[in-house]
Amino acid sequence: MNFKSKKLAIIALLVLIISAVLCAQAVTKTVYVTASGTKYHTQSCASLSRTKDVIPIDEKEAVEKGYKPCTRCKP
Repeated sequence: MNFKSKKLAIIALLVLIISAVLCAQAVTKTVYVTASGTKYHTQSCASLSRTKDVIPIDEKEAVEKGYKPCTRCKP
């Protein structure tokens, strides 16, 4: 491999790595909260089974709003 080929291979590799990082950051995880609760949950959490008003929210947003993860379902 000559210098030009190595340089192009490194640039291509860097582009792939940056793309992968950006895609990973764009993935969001939906969790569920209630209007009166302080925890966020997975959709199938037993703690939500009797709750009618379940609110879907992005996990990052839930944390920013002060919700804590449920200790039962561990989202």
